[in-house]
Amino acid sequence: MDLKSDLEEIKVSTLKIKKRLDELSQRTPKCQCGDRISQVRTDIQNLGSRLDRFASTHDKGVNTHEHRFQQIQQQIVELNDLILSCQSNEGVLEDVHKASTTGTQSVESDNTNVSQSDREGSTGNSTENRSSSTGAAFSPAQNNSSANRPFSGENSISEYTTTRESLNPERFDTQGTRRKTKRVTFAEPDTEWQTIRQTTKSYMDMDIWRTLAQSTLNSALQTTGDIECIVTVLLLDISESMATGEAWKQTKTFVNDFLEGLNEIRSIGDEQLKDEYVAVATFGHETRLQMLLSSNYDSVQEIVDRLTPGGPSPLYGGLWMGLAGAMSCKKARFTSNGVTILPKIIILSDYRPTETLLTQGPDVPDWEKTDETLANVMSALGDLDRRGMTVFVVPVGDYDQEFVNVIKPAGRRLYNHTEGRRLARRHYLSVKTDLLVLTPIYDGMFSSEDLDDMLEIRVESLNLRLRTRQVDPENMYKESASKIFPQIGSRVRRGPDWHSKNQDHGEPGTVVGHDEEDSLIWVTWDADDNTNVYHYGGGGYEVLVYDEPRTLKPGEKIAVGCWVKPGKDGKFQKIHEWNKGVVIRVQPPKAHVRWDSGARGDYSYGEDGKCEIELCATHPQLERTDLVSTVNNAALKLRKKNKNM
Repeated sequence: MDLKSDLEEIKVSTLKIKKRLDELSQRTPKCQCGDRISQVRTDIQNLGSRLDRFASTHDKGVNTHEHRFQQIQQQIVELNDLILSCQSNEGVLEDVHKASTTGTQSVESDNTNVSQSDREGSTGNSTENRSSSTGAAFSPAQNNSSANRPFSGENSISEYTTTRESLNPERFDTQGTRRKTKRVTFAEPDTEWQTIRQTTKSYMDMDIWRTLAQSTLNSALQTTGDIECIVTVLLLDISESMATGEAWKQTKTFVNDFLEGLNEIRSIGDEQLKDEYVAVATFGHETRLQMLLSSNYDSVQEIVDRLTPGGPSPLYGGLWMGLAGAMSCKKARFTSNGVTILPKIIILSDYRPTETLLTQGPDVPDWEKTDETLANVMSALGDLDRRGMTVFVVPVGDYDQEFVNVIKPAGRRLYNHTEGRRLARRHYLSVKTDLLVLTPIYDGMFSSEDLDDMLEIRVESLNLRLRTRQVDPENMYKESASKIFPQIGSRVRRGPDWHSKNQDHGEPGTVVGHDEEDSLIWVTWDADDNTNVYHYGGGGYEVLVYDEPRTLKPGEKIAVGCWVKPGKDGKFQKIHEWNKGVVIRVQPPKAHVRWDSGARGDYSYGEDGKCEIELCATHPQLERTDLVSTVNNAALKLRKKNKNM
């Protein structure tokens, strides 16, 4: 869509509003809010003049007028909301005015201010208020009564409406610049979902989200704190935009399938399975923990069925409420066959969040604050990760693909709204997965989809284990006597079970240590000298041995993987001139060498003027060549078998 078309559409919409105002002013008996209507009519005329001036200059520089264009569009939406509310109820418009100029609940802070452009409404005397940080509206009650709705104080006007296309943002490119706008439309209501439209904005300090989440958690722990269970939190976006298109319908489809899937798993009667409890948290016109952890899936379904979309989309606050639900029992982390099972938070949303501080109001993203909103959301997701939460992203409706790509956890697939049953099997598949066994014992019981999920479970559990384990640098260089492992100094490349993306940068590396307990080997990569750990054995073959020498980069004197011999300045007692060794660590001016005799030591390589070791002219033949070949072939055969399942 070009700018000229947008201007024309806004102009037409403005004329429609003026026509509606004329109809209201001619009503009999006279409308009680006639003075207010006259004021809005004046604003409409002024707005039309601005559009005419803007239209005459739009060809001179689109990007220069972008902010002005967005202000006009926002003003159109606010004016339309006021007129619609006035048509349906003559007294509402005056109430909006009173609510916007008075109000008894506010958070006063010298450090947090709303910009003047945010405070000014379309009529010039609308003031947005901050909601209180206290009150029962934020408690984790298990009902949907209006008395317990967060952010709904005396300064809130929530209008029930039914609209399919309200406030639906579109994006388009103009002169290479990414721009975002929304199409203003006054189409007649056409949707099966009842919608709560909030016409007045309220803000609060960002830190209050955490305070509210902590208060919610403290209250919830009194009820569910002693439960030992598998935990799932359904974090549902109930903002106004979820009533457009198929978003809310797809959300309910996922929830229904997920709960039915949990019932199916429960019916198996497997003694290995723990009870899985589900909590419901929402963000929108109600950002709160709607239902505490429960194993009564019918009750969970009833709660979700009673939810109504409306209000803004404070995803940041929703994440904190989801965390409160996930932490509301003291025992929610279990280990089975080496696989760690963590609490899950499943986010169903169109991923078009509004600004972080907005607690109520229209569901219209502020594009000038998009980066700030994204940064806050990423910060909250980081907090969830550090607290041991597993987050699943489920996009619904006309979701923002770019936003989803940024927040999606690395290495984890996206689930769509038809995969509720698949995600319900996560716990069951976790207890059937062995961290150190690549192929499930009862592989005939599992679909290819199950096997893919079990591989993801293994990878995530292993990564978690490596992240949480305190690694002593000296332990990285330990050597096992087991002949299963490739010899220290062996050269390797990524193998058939590689799942570490581009950690190796496509180049070879050197085995520098063994972890016999977990069938792992430590590898230092040529490309960047980073050292990491990989399966080699029962848990699969992430790397395989390749007999290729280490090549030095320009200016390098020595590197991990280089073979060396005694140098002219060397004074050795048990190392002879015929011995060869491999460098497994470089800490200038010394290099740590593992000799073919098994001895080890740190030696100068010329950096300090001494040459206790020097490079070998040729690459020595590795020991255990036949064994390495046998292991490589076995790994490849195992990989081929898995592909045929």
